[in-house]
Amino acid sequence: MVEDQVPEIHAPPIKVPETNLVFRLEPTNPNGRYVAIVAAESDEQARRFAADADPFGAEWENPTKYRCVMSEKGASHVVGDVSFQSVPIPAKTKS
Repeated sequence: MVEDQVPEIHAPPIKVPETNLVFRLEPTNPNGRYVAIVAAESDEQARRFAADADPFGAEWENPTKYRCVMSEKGASHVVGDVSFQSVPIPAKTKS
């Protein structure tokens, strides 16, 4: 018995926008712990991508709450990729 087979459809590869720019959105508050790393073409776009992807609703688009630091990487990244991190608060030193 021959099973029904779905024919393979040949299509051109999908092109996605890529960039070498990566933005790190970090809190301006020294006790802040939530950081976003975003591949984007501008800081405004990075803030928008982070705001759209964040399940917790942080105010990524507010520059008084999150600073935006850009770095250029050698590798290409897909525009719109967002990664969130919780970073530890530095330990208080006893003096």
